[in-house]
Amino acid sequence: LSFLRRHENLEQLDLEGCVGISDLEPLRGLKGLKSVNLVCCSNLRTIDAVAGLTELAYVGIGGCEKLEEIPEAMASRPGVVITQFPLYRL
Repeated sequence: LSFLRRHENLEQLDLEGCVGISDLEPLRGLKGLKSVNLVCCSNLRTIDAVAGLTELAYVGIGGCEKLEEIPEAMASRPGVVITQFPLYRL
């Protein structure tokens, strides 16, 4: 994800199913990021790096089985929608 650092104006990012991601540190500088889909990033352990992104309004984390916690700074910020739904396999 380090290649994304130079895309400061990026507003939406869809990383659904990227099982190789364990943290979002390279996204820390994406000040314009408004939406990030992390659904089924099953090895993702932390989303702390995006907690300080003030434009971020949507975070999809359903199926992130190893995610340790949702940062308080993000969970308590008005207007932020965090989807965290269980995924069922048929």
